[in-house]
Amino acid sequence: MSTAENSLVWDLLGPEMSRARQVPAWTAGYGDVRGNPDLRAAVAEFASSTFLGRPVAADDVCTMAGAGAILEAVFWSLCDPGDGVLVATPGYAGFWMDLENRDEAVIVPVPTDPADGFRITTEALERAWNGAERPIKALLLCSPDNPTGRVLSENELRAVVEWPRNKRIHLVSDEIYALSVHGDATFVSVSGVADLEEDIHIIWAISKDLAANGLRCGFLFSHNERLKSAVSGQAIWAAVSGRTQHFVSELLADRGWTDKYLVEMPRRLAEAHHVLSSGFSDAGIRHFPAQAGFFLIADLRLHLDEPTFDSERDLWRRMVDQGVNLTPGKALRSPDPGLFRVCFSATPTESLPLAVDRIRTALA
Repeated sequence: MSTAENSLVWDLLGPEMSRARQVPAWTAGYGDVRGNPDLRAAVAEFASSTFLGRPVAADDVCTMAGAGAILEAVFWSLCDPGDGVLVATPGYAGFWMDLENRDEAVIVPVPTDPADGFRITTEALERAWNGAERPIKALLLCSPDNPTGRVLSENELRAVVEWPRNKRIHLVSDEIYALSVHGDATFVSVSGVADLEEDIHIIWAISKDLAANGLRCGFLFSHNERLKSAVSGQAIWAAVSGRTQHFVSELLADRGWTDKYLVEMPRRLAEAHHVLSSGFSDAGIRHFPAQAGFFLIADLRLHLDEPTFDSERDLWRRMVDQGVNLTPGKALRSPDPGLFRVCFSATPTESLPLAVDRIRTALA
């Protein structure tokens, strides 16, 4: 329950992946490093009509082998070594690897408070900005949020978008869970509240919303010509195979299939979330229900022997010994120990009550 995969919809995706297809000759060649024109046109049309809130052109799309590759290429282009990037915490653990390893950027945490539902406020952004001991080049927003599963309201999003523009820094919005909303919230893309000018860039991938992590196919949407050129220059080392590009372009263009899938997939996520959340409530396990994504936050702070990350690791180990693995708060750079990310979509929904029992046993 520590892996953000959606295994609940393979019966929908599997037949499409297994179906015999005519593979064109271009799939065996090098092709355009930004991605085949058919794929970029298909993803531009699909994203424009499903979550971006406005049309985007195929020329504003770059393709690489997954959202992580896109993130690394974008921040290698935007940052010099030592430059800071603001990220709300608790945050997606992979951001630190994506931005700090090769890029040598430094993530500057923007702590959020469980008491107000992990809201990202301009006050918190301002505190992080003022406390940073390095130049800040960008705000990296995860929307919907990983790990909290929170969806920003339109008013919250407008405030978040205006803040980096006032600071004259870039806003990069990771929206890979844009279509995986299963609660009582409506997702709004940053492109739904602001023009994609030189300073706003969006990342999406098929890994989450289309439950295809293993196909490694991510996209950058940007109007910034210099950034697109820099990212394209790196794409040769993280290119998507021609056959995968052909399959994805056909899948996204099949609106009969995608329309049905985008109704059933969130329904199954909602069911799994309900089973886990209800099980936690019945077991007296404090948690924060999610509105989107594959996970929620379990608040196990009261079960720590001491309010330390060493004590959090001891609790994590007890749960592993019971046969259930959650992502601990330290990996999420949580301001408080004891906040665990719990993924509910990588395991069959019918096994979630067993997971709750194992967690309850570890807490006893």
